[in-house]
Amino acid sequence: MADDDPDATDQPAAEEVTEIEADAAAGAGDEPAEDGGDAAAPTDAPPPCEGEEPVPPPVDEDDKPVEDSEVLTSEMVGQHISLLARTGNGLSHAYTRLEIHSKNLTNIDVLENYLHLRYIDLAENAISDISALSSLEYLLSIDFHANKIKKIPASMDKRKYLQQANFAKNMIESIDVTDWPMIAWLNLNENKLSEVRLPEFGELIHLEARGNKITTTRGINARKLERLYLGGNQIKALDLDDKPNLQILHVRDNQIVSLDGLNESLNHSTINNLVETLDDIWRLGT
Repeated sequence: MADDDPDATDQPAAEEVTEIEADAAAGAGDEPAEDGGDAAAPTDAPPPCEGEEPVPPPVDEDDKPVEDSEVLTSEMVGQHISLLARTGNGLSHAYTRLEIHSKNLTNIDVLENYLHLRYIDLAENAISDISALSSLEYLLSIDFHANKIKKIPASMDKRKYLQQANFAKNMIESIDVTDWPMIAWLNLNENKLSEVRLPEFGELIHLEARGNKITTTRGINARKLERLYLGGNQIKALDLDDKPNLQILHVRDNQIVSLDGLNESLNHSTINNLVETLDDIWRLGT
């Protein structure tokens, strides 16, 4: 079998996720608000008249203050919400997609009111708490990569329609959910995890958790898993006998001292991804 690129995430497009009809009351997005730009201060302003405030000098780009954090508001949601779809009862329609990048968002509590959202992409912000999503029962796809999330809270458990989730480049130390029965694609790269415990992830096919502090492969209860990327961790031994469908395994830059625990169905080209040099292969075989 050909060796896949270990850096490829293979994230499916949101449109490929199976539609699930949502039968709940939706929060309506407000109309977009118009942004008014501030006029730039003149660079060579004349001296102020008597009693008039002086014009401040222009601010150098390097001296500008860091952008203030933002609370997500209904007005902002209204500007970025899209994909009108029929609700579950067939009596009305609601917007189901929200995408906002690089706005330094920190608080997303307003999303509790948007019950029909199915696709949420809030990548590259400053969000640390995603508990506001607990009321969104019909989520299909979420992307929170490059935020400041510290844990996936238990209130996010039992997302029975969620099929793909991207939490790469956060600060996650714990995963407190036990059952995402439909999740097929999960990215946990570059967090602070010491273990990955996924008790009831029976449909998971693709899992990435590179660049963490993981010491064991135990706890990943995903018998259908086909692609597993765990490079750049602290794993010493492999426990993958219960992964009969595993086809691709990348665990470079770990501390592996034994090949015991590998499923016998893994072919030689896949095993070569475990180590860096021929000397390593010889050492593991002795």
